[in-house]
Amino acid sequence: MQFPRTKVGGLSVSRMIIGTNWILGWSHQGPAKDKLITSLNDRKNIANILEVFFKAGVDTIMGPLTQHPQANAAIKDAEDKTGVKCIKVDTPMLNVKDTVRDKDETKRILDQVAATGAQICLPHHTSVEQLLDKSTEEIRRLDEYTAMIRKRGMIPGLSAHMPEVVTYSDNHN
Repeated sequence: MQFPRTKVGGLSVSRMIIGTNWILGWSHQGPAKDKLITSLNDRKNIANILEVFFKAGVDTIMGPLTQHPQANAAIKDAEDKTGVKCIKVDTPMLNVKDTVRDKDETKRILDQVAATGAQICLPHHTSVEQLLDKSTEEIRRLDEYTAMIRKRGMIPGLSAHMPEVVTYSDNHN
């Protein structure tokens, strides 16, 4: 089955994306519910969930995949069982402090993300929002982070909960 598709940076992705909050344990409702989610979703159960999506033509997943190894393992299991190649949109939590040591840590994280085969990398909203400068209406050092992502062969973007991230990004191309 072919689910409707769109292009992101020239890459064809399913128009529906598999979210990971309720797979990896972010209910946004409290620690007890988060714990329940993670207690139920082991590698096998995650792979079973992904198989349903893959068979329906939804082949794109988004979340902090590299920081949850069971997610990448489950993706591989579901790919092997269905023959579907998953498009990975990783949202890693980066260290955005402006020191050489911190930038080296971010580079190591991005190396790990690239090594998992992620095609798109959107720094997690918790990282992006630290760079938001409301007085100048810009995202500080954004070009530096997108360059790091491109250097590793991935399509860069932003993860956001704050609407200003989208507005400032659009206003500064």
